[in-house]
Amino acid sequence: MKKFENKTIGIWGIGITGKSALKFLSHKHPNSNFVVTDNKKPNSEEAQFLKKLNTTFYPKEKLMPFLQICDYIVASPGINLNLYQKFSAKFVQEIDCFYHEFNKKIVAITGTLGKTTITHMLAQILKKQGISACCGGNIGVGLFDLIEKQNQYECAVVELSSFQLEHAKAFAPDLAIWTNFYPNHLDRHANIEEYINAKMNIFSKQTNCQTCLLPAEIIKHILPTELNKYKCNFAFFSAKKPTHKTFESFDKKAQWFYVADNKLMHYKNGLENIIESAVFPDTTFDINWIAIYSAITLLNIKVPTKSILKTIEPFSAHRIEFVKTVDGIEYYNDSKATISQSTLAAVEKLKNKKITIILGGISKGVKREEFIRQLSGKIKQAICFGKEAKELYTWCKKFGINSTQEKSLEAALEKARKKTPAGECILFSPAGASFDLYSNYMERGKHFISLVESLTSSCL
Repeated sequence: MKKFENKTIGIWGIGITGKSALKFLSHKHPNSNFVVTDNKKPNSEEAQFLKKLNTTFYPKEKLMPFLQICDYIVASPGINLNLYQKFSAKFVQEIDCFYHEFNKKIVAITGTLGKTTITHMLAQILKKQGISACCGGNIGVGLFDLIEKQNQYECAVVELSSFQLEHAKAFAPDLAIWTNFYPNHLDRHANIEEYINAKMNIFSKQTNCQTCLLPAEIIKHILPTELNKYKCNFAFFSAKKPTHKTFESFDKKAQWFYVADNKLMHYKNGLENIIESAVFPDTTFDINWIAIYSAITLLNIKVPTKSILKTIEPFSAHRIEFVKTVDGIEYYNDSKATISQSTLAAVEKLKNKKITIILGGISKGVKREEFIRQLSGKIKQAICFGKEAKELYTWCKKFGINSTQEKSLEAALEKARKKTPAGECILFSPAGASFDLYSNYMERGKHFISLVESLTSSCL
């Protein structure tokens, strides 16, 4: 971006986004001055990285001088820029830079649930069809890293969070996919409407040559008349056929994908066509397959045969991940369940088993009382741990769920093991974010796995 030439460019945060941005921008704009700030001091590896790029580090106590000295600032998505509106003209979004610099096809995926799975599976399908695709974004690969490697690929499939989309001013992917919507991140967004508006930036700048794929139930939150104001082409997916009234409420150019009579159907220009039978491989939830089939149809890709689909693996780390069996008890790691809907989906997936569930984490501003009510009758017992354990335990008692509360994951697992007989399972599915005790859900999941792996049979 030419405006970065001979300027002072600030990188706020030295995580994945910050390192990726600094490496790319310092190489592209060698005559510019780069400065970095972060809440924590750089470790030895980070300090060496900054020194190699001749970058000045500003500790958190010098945040204001950092903000003042910079001409432009690229901030990590986790930083709430709404608190710094005085400097808003300086902020440049990672995904806007990516959009301007990446000159291949872009498929962008957001949503409360399922976006990681769909991102990985869609990229695999593209590759199996001979289309070289790279993955990045919220899954742990910096978007600036994809720019550097774009000559190796024909397409980028990127996962985006509401934090990444919140302040986007130019981003317009060729295909945008919004998987679903549930209240989340209300500790960051002021209300649900603000969260929705952030997500809507995935399609708000699209043109009439670009398409956005939405879940049909989004109309509970966004009126058809509101969607009809945008320039892009809309397509919708659903597990069941929409009513005639629903069809009529949208622009006639809208496409629909849905299941009817055990067939996956595609409705376009008033005509209904069969895509495939609606018997999907058991590698992920059916609704994810419906979204994936819809996406590859919109991308004009030949629909893979079922034999090919069976070889496609979802990103399963920390999502209903079987760990091992000890003393006849099955242990499942579902640390990626950072909201209640994920945990409910995990419980549904294991509904044929008697479940002892370990709940915890923090709610991110979403009250979990209704979630606990929905668990009643679906699980055998609950072990609550962490910062909000008392609150979870109180609601379990209210809805008649046998439960206990513990301070740590170690204590919760030990209690779960004592209370669970052979032939049943222990599901670690917190239904909350990890930040009360861990830096992220991956660290939390790895800790659970290590605890389970260390268990030995009481029969030995």
